[in-house]
Amino acid sequence: MSIETDSELGRQQGEPSHARAVVAEVLGWAFALAMALLVTAHISTSRAELVFIDADSMFNALLTHSIASGAPQSWAMSPVLFVPEAIAFGAVSVFVPDLHSAFIVSSVVNFVALYGAFRVASGSRRTASAPVLGAVAGYAAFGAISLLESGGDRNSLQLASLLGTTTYYSATVIGSVLAIGLVRRALDTGRLRARAWAPLAAVVAVSAFSNPLIVVWAVAPTALVLVTMAIRARWRMPQPPPLPLQLVFVLAGASAVGIVARAALGDLIVAQGSEYLKDGNQFGAMGDLLHRLAAELARPGGIGAAILIVGVTVLAIALTFSRTAHAKPGAGLLVAVAWIAPLACTVGVILLGNPSPRYLQPWVFAPVLVLACLAEWTPPRLTWRQRRDERRRGSVLALAAASVVIVVLGGIGVARLATAPTTASATSLACVVDWVNATDEHGAGQFWTIRAPKAYAADPAQLLQVTHDLHPYVWLVNRTDDETTSVSFLITDAQSAPFALPGGLELADAATIDCGRYTIHDFGSTSIPVF
Repeated sequence: MSIETDSELGRQQGEPSHARAVVAEVLGWAFALAMALLVTAHISTSRAELVFIDADSMFNALLTHSIASGAPQSWAMSPVLFVPEAIAFGAVSVFVPDLHSAFIVSSVVNFVALYGAFRVASGSRRTASAPVLGAVAGYAAFGAISLLESGGDRNSLQLASLLGTTTYYSATVIGSVLAIGLVRRALDTGRLRARAWAPLAAVVAVSAFSNPLIVVWAVAPTALVLVTMAIRARWRMPQPPPLPLQLVFVLAGASAVGIVARAALGDLIVAQGSEYLKDGNQFGAMGDLLHRLAAELARPGGIGAAILIVGVTVLAIALTFSRTAHAKPGAGLLVAVAWIAPLACTVGVILLGNPSPRYLQPWVFAPVLVLACLAEWTPPRLTWRQRRDERRRGSVLALAAASVVIVVLGGIGVARLATAPTTASATSLACVVDWVNATDEHGAGQFWTIRAPKAYAADPAQLLQVTHDLHPYVWLVNRTDDETTSVSFLITDAQSAPFALPGGLELADAATIDCGRYTIHDFGSTSIPVF
């Protein structure tokens, strides 16, 4: 028997054939769906509060419901506009009118979309080695991190499973991986064609318009690596700019377009980015992040996730300075961004003095990018010439094994979703919503308390979002709701600050309806003015 490389066998045998490539792609997407179902089932039970009750998580549900009701739209937004997230959730809501189910389907859609971004980052079949396997590996690692997270609130360092929500920057995570992947593909082809720069510019512009964080998470780290490549190319005027520098121009121009376009929004954004700068709190931010890291490392799952993240990060650093990274710029870009992006965003968060953990999501999506191109560092394998029936038998066995894995993962996910127990918070929420739907009166509550009942109510405008002294709290809400000038009941829970009511009124003057975590204070015919 003679020994030949895979590439030689491929030329002689016409492999991989078109049919095998199609089968591989289908299996990759099937795995993505199965993993999405499994991770969503895990998140829906272990982080149910974050997915189904959390005040911030309700934004897209409120927006979709408000638009569908035909009410005038005058939203008060944060610096994040959630444009892709709102469009995706609105599309899901058309087919899944039940809000609880819409949140579940949206989570599945988010994870499948992330696989699509990894598939772009793993390269094309013409220029990359085992691209489907690479996409599956990177996506599976991200899914594994998500499965190792459990029970954390919105301020924990459990970052991967935030993709299962509709508001915690899920589209920015997907857009970041997609943008990095499109740059990799352009480098692989060696030329900047319209089919490469046009989608790249569109993704970056829309993402920057919706959430400027993509500039820090993906654009700046990628541009830094590209500039390094251009310097190494020793470009001199008046020669045309090398491809890496051309890509920098595309990234910078698209980012500028997206950010400048935000200026046309007028008073839609009620909080500017400068308000997130906490000058003088740099050491406090560092200490806070270390405290949250220690909390994660106290969990076995947290230790496992940390080992995985550190392992792929170290691998990325090592590969960045290898010979292959210089010979294959597309793969070299991926492994360099894999560790530069997390470090850059960490430094940025500390310098801002704002230790919100959700700003550190590059730590869970960037390092695993190294797995999407790991095959590029593998030397051509040597394989024994096989008879056609033996090769066919091996392909059938591989297909069968992959199918079993997909069916098992998907089956577990569906079973867990179907048998998920009803939480106490869900029962309490249903109690409040049923009571509100049965009355024609208007009520009010504070932001962290009222958002979930408002989102699940038949008429969200029936519940007003107010401060403790009954002023409208204009934040991530349709301002037309504030046309109501009085309410007859208040809703409180453990997150509510004591109300300061006008006219000598006290909560004790109201009849109370106990709904578990919520309490409804019904003042009957007494109207409480909302200033």
